[in-house]
Amino acid sequence: MANTEKDAKFAEKVEANIAQLDIGKDAKVEIKLKDGKKLNGYLSEVKESSFVLTSDDNGMSEESQYAQVKQVKGKNSKRGKRIRRSIFVIGAIVLYGYYLSRSSDY
Repeated sequence: MANTEKDAKFAEKVEANIAQLDIGKDAKVEIKLKDGKKLNGYLSEVKESSFVLTSDDNGMSEESQYAQVKQVKGKNSKRGKRIRRSIFVIGAIVLYGYYLSRSSDY
């Protein structure tokens, strides 16, 4: 497989990984670029071929192409938020059912 093909497939994986992360100050990420540069902050925008990372330290935003990325470490995902929301809803339903069963006793 040609090196450019490998790079393109890796860029697709990076894009898929970043797409799973939330956007905003709670979506902390650490990104290592192929040129050795390290970026820390949160995702402020996700585009078709790039993303924007805003630094926690100085608030500066930097746009990077998926093909420039060597490694992504995310600390917040959309899946985790959906799980927490589901647990909350289930808990509310259980409490409501308990309330209804107690109120019908009187």
